Amino acid sequence: MPRSVTRTLRVDEDLDKAIASRASKERVSVNFLVNRSLRKFIEWEIPILELGMVVVPKLLLDRLSGDKDEKKFAEYGREVARDFLKPATQYVVGEYTVASAIEVLRRSSLYSARFSFDFDEGHDSRKQVLVVRHDQGRLWSSYFAGLLDETFGVLLGNDVKVEYTDSLCIAQLAPVSRLAGK
Repeated sequence: MPRSVTRTLRVDEDLDKAIASRASKERVSVNFLVNRSLRKFIEWEIPILELGMVVVPKLLLDRLSGDKDEKKFAEYGREVARDFLKPATQYVVGEYTVASAIEVLRRSSLYSARFSFDFDEGHDSRKQVLVVRHDQGRLWSSYFAGLLDETFGVLLGNDVKVEYTDSLCIAQLAPVSRLAGK
């Protein structure tokens, strides 16, 4: 856990009330809420704006995906891996490795609220498993499958096996020893 630093700052009275109200609703301290908000701003909002990412309503995403198929969505995922995730990872973390790609996917999951992302090295450390959960249907599962396969299989050169259902995408990566240094 990072060392804590005490800092005094001034906020507008209406902002202070809004922060206190939100903290009370979430049953967390004001300090926790402010730290979480600042971390999101620094780790996510600034970089994604600088990289040209925008917030899009789910309704619009649903309408835009209406006449597409799983193959097309998987290709969208591959394009995003090549043209956005790789450069975004290099920009945000400073390098493009398995670990840094996992970190950017973790942040995206944490801050975007479109999907949840879990990473498990396995109990015997012989495999790495990436899990994407969402409620957006099979087309989006094929998108995530394309994104994970392109990211870890093609761009990072690892053996990867990807499977998906309507609300889940699972990627199994090569054993940890084979991932060292990549």
